[in-house]
Amino acid sequence: VECLDMMCVFLSMLLLQGVCSFMITTSSIRISSTHRLNSESESYEMSVSGLRWRDDIIGDGKSPEKGDVAVLEYRGTLVSSGEVFDESYGRAPFSFELGKRTVIPGLEEGVSTMKTGGKRTLLIPPRLAYGDRDVGNGRIPANSELKFELELKEIKSGAIAATQAKTQNFIQNFLGNIGPNPFTFFTVLFLLSTIAPIFLPEQRLGYSSSTTEEDNKNSRPAVVATAQEADLNSLLDKLE
Repeated sequence: VECLDMMCVFLSMLLLQGVCSFMITTSSIRISSTHRLNSESESYEMSVSGLRWRDDIIGDGKSPEKGDVAVLEYRGTLVSSGEVFDESYGRAPFSFELGKRTVIPGLEEGVSTMKTGGKRTLLIPPRLAYGDRDVGNGRIPANSELKFELELKEIKSGAIAATQAKTQNFIQNFLGNIGPNPFTFFTVLFLLSTIAPIFLPEQRLGYSSSTTEEDNKNSRPAVVATAQEADLNSLLDKLE
């Protein structure tokens, strides 16, 4: 009986030691994980809006201004899971005009202070992203914090650059909705060329009968550029 009692005491001590070791190990993992998270958060700067950013490479070019077109590569992931929900790598770089609210507020704010050639990581809170909406058929759940890795490739200025960016994004969205069909790009061009006359006003590119040949020669390039830009914007606005 005494041997049995001693055996029970011994086993109890071993069990207690194992439980204590497990608790200590678990606590150490939690502390280490928390430390890593805090260290990562501390490496980011925070703006007044709540956007956090970290410059991985500071570019040596200029920063974009309102009305400029930013051309960038990006990768977007969910902070909660690390899952990639969208990226430009493997496709054409993404372009957007600053000040037009065509991207989420956190992304525009983060890009606005970058310099060309720079790389930056953003942590965007839900209220500067998509808020309480599900986006992309559930790829971005409601109230998701987003992480964007950005590379600012180029800055373009002028109305023509803005129109080109709008056209490019329209075509990319169209391609994404239809799928990877090798003939889709030509289909888009065909639709733009055939649908355009239906929506666009008449007498855009013709010469006025009251102008001379010299006037036509001097004025045509400017008229064509202005008309093409305005017509394309009008068409894209109607198709969106």
